[in-house]
Amino acid sequence: MNANTFKEKIDKVLTEAIEINQQQIVGGSAEDFATYRYMVGVGQTLADMKDRFHQEYVKMIKQETGE
Repeated sequence: MNANTFKEKIDKVLTEAIEINQQQIVGGSAEDFATYRYMVGVGQTLADMKDRFHQEYVKMIKQETGE
């Protein structure tokens, strides 16, 4: 498996997790405000992970290509 395939798979997994988290929040899965805050925090963490993963991938490609 090459780096691009791996990136695509990780991106897909994180995107799906973010979407599911948003559906749970919008769907009212939180029993109370503390649970809602926790779910929002999980969503933010997933979005941060996705962004960070993309940044690291771009950095790796730049290093490999010498740019």
